[in-house]
Amino acid sequence: MHGKGGVGASTLAVNSAVAMTERSPGRISVLDLNLTFSNTHLLMDVRSLTPLTRLAELHGDIDEEAFEPFVAQHPTGVRLVVANNVPVETEFVSVPAVQLALDRLKRRSDYVLVDLPANFSEHTLAAIDAANVVLLITANRLASMKAARDCLEVLGKILYPPEQVKLILNNVSPVGLDPGFFPAFFKRPPDEGVAYSDLFDPAADHGRPLVLDKPDSVAAADVKRLASWLERIAHPTPKAQKA
Repeated sequence: MHGKGGVGASTLAVNSAVAMTERSPGRISVLDLNLTFSNTHLLMDVRSLTPLTRLAELHGDIDEEAFEPFVAQHPTGVRLVVANNVPVETEFVSVPAVQLALDRLKRRSDYVLVDLPANFSEHTLAAIDAANVVLLITANRLASMKAARDCLEVLGKILYPPEQVKLILNNVSPVGLDPGFFPAFFKRPPDEGVAYSDLFDPAADHGRPLVLDKPDSVAAADVKRLASWLERIAHPTPKAQKA
């Protein structure tokens, strides 16, 4: 999650998910909860989407088979679900729909990465409540750090376990605050970080995750390290039961 847009949260979510398929092929999922302006499908060049706004059209119990049409498959095996892809239809995404999506994805995934918007809506809180760990992402700029610190305060007020909140410093700009500013501002160092690279934007513009577009780059190695760390700190969701 993040407190201010432009910190590269969607980019890190998509690239981390793709990197994680090396160890969990076909068992990594991404849920995009940006209700107004979703981006993950663009970053992955996934064009055939059935958003959660259509879930209300179904009647009765929505089992795993009934939910599958809402899951788009990337060539790497990453499973993608978007809450909405039409800005004026945000009201049609219910909190129960989000909870159902999380449950169905967990059944067939080792890890589910949720790309959250910069808010604490009921949808966001539902995802946080179901999370094993929250990655709070900030850029190396004062405004985004201030927003991230505000997020920490809110998470504290809703009694989310502080040990499950990890601070990620994503350097989205070649210039920014002095490295020593972060630990002084948050009274703790970042748990992980990604160095600036000018390779992320071109890869995103072509709908190709950087870890695929430039797999041997320093930036790709950075993201792969982040993904490996995330796998270690997050407890895998239960394996799907065999039919």
